[in-house]
Amino acid sequence: VMIAGGIGITPMLSMLRYMADTGDQRKTILIWSNQSKGHIIFADEFKALETRLPGLHVSHVLTDTPQSKLLDRTELEKMLAGTSRNAPIFLCGPPQMMTDIKKSLLAIGFPRRLIFTERFSL
Repeated sequence: VMIAGGIGITPMLSMLRYMADTGDQRKTILIWSNQSKGHIIFADEFKALETRLPGLHVSHVLTDTPQSKLLDRTELEKMLAGTSRNAPIFLCGPPQMMTDIKKSLLAIGFPRRLIFTERFSL
């Protein structure tokens, strides 16, 4: 499972490129939160990755639209309902988002030892 907020997609993109280059066929869920469709970078590359990685499922969460969703505990529970609680989770995004999502993931049963974070600052 990969969860990214905005430009926090960059480490996920690197991992997905490597998976595609090595023929990795594991089931992979990418949840990517952006303000709007206009904030989604590398859209064409992600379409190509979905073709090269048949196990990849990309879910976009747009936070600044009339159909806005937040990646809160309820939404994460829905999006990860069929996911093993032993699946590793990679998380990168704005600091508050990462804090909130990590708390939600722990509350729905994902163990702390399998939640990996990448911190960055601009």
